[in-house]
Amino acid sequence: MKRSGGDRFIIFTDLDGTLLDNFTYQWQDAREAIELCKSKGIPVVLVSSKTKDEIDAINREMGLCGGYVVENGAAVYIFKNCLNELPYDATDEGRYWRITLGVKRERLIEELRNIREDLNLDIEMLSEMSNGEIESHTRLRGGDLKRIRQRQFSEPFVFSSDNMEKDEELLKIYAKERGLRVIRGGRFFHIHGDHDKSDGVNIFISLFSKIIPNLVSVALGDSPNDIGMLKAVDIAYLFDPKQRWKEYIQKEGVDISKINIIKAQGPSTWNK
Repeated sequence: MKRSGGDRFIIFTDLDGTLLDNFTYQWQDAREAIELCKSKGIPVVLVSSKTKDEIDAINREMGLCGGYVVENGAAVYIFKNCLNELPYDATDEGRYWRITLGVKRERLIEELRNIREDLNLDIEMLSEMSNGEIESHTRLRGGDLKRIRQRQFSEPFVFSSDNMEKDEELLKIYAKERGLRVIRGGRFFHIHGDHDKSDGVNIFISLFSKIIPNLVSVALGDSPNDIGMLKAVDIAYLFDPKQRWKEYIQKEGVDISKINIIKAQGPSTWNK
């Protein structure tokens, strides 16, 4: 990640499987790198499909102070002390400015329910799952189960059929006709508004480049819902230990030569 001596970095990172361990959800193996970034004034921006409450808890634990992007780019939260003026289209959220790009969850659930019925798809939405079912998919418990349910702008779901790839492509077509997107994450598929992680990342780059000269953007991710973010930055790293996503990403029209593929994942890899 070496550039010229005058460059300043901003780092965007996915969470599960990237900065967080995929099974324990711990980040401490990346503590050395996180502390180095903080000491050098390098903003580390968490970008995830997780909810605001989930990400805020992690952000506080790490002691990060730039902001974060929630629910695959549905909303951007920027600490007020980072900016001297109100960002465009922002609302006051206490310590943060919030820029909202997403569609309300209630509409998403209704649209997905209608599409499921029309196409006879075998889909189960997060809002329909019991705590036990969510735990079996995520290994989350207690307060973490409550936080994952507190979604505002997206609806995670799973396919239960053997024709998942065909069903995924068909669902994407029907969602697009309604101005929505379907994106595959590490554990769930997600339906949300016409945005992805890159929209939140681009807002941060636009705003921070005004106050940080020679800004160089870096992103790290590990699944298809990170593609937009990886395309949006100057330096991109894809954590893909099983080489599962290379072909998928190429189908999405991404120039794979511009992405650094790392055959490992998790916080210890992030730390390197």
